Amino acid sequence: MRVADFGIARAGTSDITETGSVMGTAQYLSPEQAQGRPVDARSDLYSIGIVLYELLTGRVPFDAEAPVTVALMQVSEPPVPPDELNPAVPAGVAAVVMRALEKEPGRRFQSADEFSAALTTPQEEILPPPPPAPVEEVLEEEDRRSRRWWLWLLILLALAAIAFGLYQLLRPEPLTVPNVIGRESSTAAQILQNRGFEVDIVSVVNPDVPRDRVAAQDPRPNTEAPEGSAVTITVSSGPGEAVVPRVVGMPRDDAERQLREAGFEIEVERVFSDDVPSGRVVETSPPEGTTIERGSTVTLQVSRGPEQVEVPDVSGASEGNARSELEGAGLRAGEVTEEESAEEPGTVIEQSPAAGERVDRGSAVDLTVAAPTAVPDVVDLTEEEARAELEDAGFEVRVVEEDVTDPEQDGIVIEQNPPADEERRQGSRVTIVVGRVAEATPTPSPTTEP
Repeated sequence: MRVADFGIARAGTSDITETGSVMGTAQYLSPEQAQGRPVDARSDLYSIGIVLYELLTGRVPFDAEAPVTVALMQVSEPPVPPDELNPAVPAGVAAVVMRALEKEPGRRFQSADEFSAALTTPQEEILPPPPPAPVEEVLEEEDRRSRRWWLWLLILLALAAIAFGLYQLLRPEPLTVPNVIGRESSTAAQILQNRGFEVDIVSVVNPDVPRDRVAAQDPRPNTEAPEGSAVTITVSSGPGEAVVPRVVGMPRDDAERQLREAGFEIEVERVFSDDVPSGRVVETSPPEGTTIERGSTVTLQVSRGPEQVEVPDVSGASEGNARSELEGAGLRAGEVTEEESAEEPGTVIEQSPAAGERVDRGSAVDLTVAAPTAVPDVVDLTEEEARAELEDAGFEVRVVEEDVTDPEQDGIVIEQNPPADEERRQGSRVTIVVGRVAEATPTPSPTTEP
């Protein structure tokens, strides 16, 4: 007596299991079950073929220590024909079994009825002729073989009927596949699992479907598929990624063209730059060389040239203060020239550009400052000569007289303040001391008393 295992079991009771999946004992698995592909009635006919093979030969066609090894053999190795293991098996029956054990479901019997019909009309036996024997032995052997053939046929028919009944009883009910196209992958998987399906996820780059959204499914929506079968959903990974090209320093038009060719959106921001000419790219955000998703926005910072600033009025300030004020406004002092002026020496008396004009940040402003004037040396000159020389130099003259006894110093400048060569602004006062010989007091002549 043999115990038949049809290879059909729920997860948790089999040699190979997967949570929520219909699997089976490895020795009776069909190739599609071993590969995790969808199964149908032809998978059960494959398992029935293994049972028939075991009944005819006393062993299963594939066996090994590890269930995974057996499953791999089911997928890739052909079985040894049963009549090679048991010469008593008719060639026609062996052919029926081998067809039931085809790897591809399309090459097997497509229904239990077809399988049963093949068993009831086996092919003509092609066996080597037996050695000569007495007529009585030949008749007896033919009678035994005839009885044995009908016994095998009855067993196979009974097994086929049992298999068909089990298939009708255990085959999964077809379910309507829900439409999950356009949903997020996690939501789509949950919907399919709640309806009784397994889920296979395939990720593809798709610029037309948002990231993590279902772009397609197989089987198609609203078709029927067996309960527990796998539904493959194709999930978009978005448009893919690309590297921000190197465009710093390029003209704006060239930079925009390269960014569009790389698959990015563009936003332009105009910025001032002291170093990059107007109309060229200062920098990008994200920085060039960064890997980001296609379709993302890259901000181009395009130079407007140096920033324009207003020139402050530094007239009347000292040269040092003027320099500080210009630097605070983003400018710098340019060429400084001196010019005679009534202003204090070093005072700004003129500037270029003029106050109030707008110029590029960092531009130079030229300054004209009052030049210091050296006081001429007028000592030993006459008062008139000294006065003329000082006034010609731009100074105001103050004269102070001092009595002298030397007639040669009469009318001559004997001292000056400020002293010679000391620098003073034009219009300042120079005091000169002019010598004066005192006039002699006349001696009164004696008078005669009458």
